[in-house]
Amino acid sequence: MSRTKLGKHIYAVGSNQTSARLAGVNVERIQNLVFIITGLLCGFSGWLYASRVMAVAAASAGNGYEMEVIASVAIGGTAMTGGRGQIIGTFLGALMFKIINNILTMANVPTFLNGAISGLIIIVAVLMQNVQNKSK
Repeated sequence: MSRTKLGKHIYAVGSNQTSARLAGVNVERIQNLVFIITGLLCGFSGWLYASRVMAVAAASAGNGYEMEVIASVAIGGTAMTGGRGQIIGTFLGALMFKIINNILTMANVPTFLNGAISGLIIIVAVLMQNVQNKSK
């Protein structure tokens, strides 16, 4: 992302669309390309999910993963305001989040508290990002 022209344009559009447009980036083209890539990856992950569980109930497929994804991205250091983040950070954030979930499961923490703990992790990660941004 940081070594290719496309990656730099994606970061620029994610950080500030107006600045990217003034710098000569075709914002609409970059946004459309990112949506296409995201759609392809979502289709691929849906195919993998369906092959794993052997069936998909459209109403409930993927329920509960939203908080995990947001918490993993926040832990990984991706800015919630956009324009900053790395894939390896997101991977490490997902790994750390799963380790935390496994520890909670082994500690017999009630499952209804997992959402609250995920929310707390997101809040702490965002607050830490804000503190880091203010100190710069």
